[in-house]
Amino acid sequence: MDEQLKTDEELLAERQEQERQKRQRADDDLAALMMTEYGRRLMWRLLGDCRIFEQSFTGDLAGTSFNEGKRSVGNKWFADVHRVCPDLYLKMAKEAKESNQ
Repeated sequence: MDEQLKTDEELLAERQEQERQKRQRADDDLAALMMTEYGRRLMWRLLGDCRIFEQSFTGDLAGTSFNEGKRSVGNKWFADVHRVCPDLYLKMAKEAKESNQ
């Protein structure tokens, strides 16, 4: 169909499909990363560097804000891992625990 003849609904549907495909690619990338041992080690370090399980408060507004920014990024990755491959999160945590013993 000629681009000029497409309705707003058709254009919207195309954009929504493109966004869906983009999200699916990102999920597939994350799943592929988490399927490898080195990918899980990388993700564990990323989540640790983001300090998602630690307090952000430092007593200083700038420091607390900086820490909250890191946690925000980490929480997004944490949620994505749990949404895309929760079983591999458990495997990652077990591997990390075993490597620290």
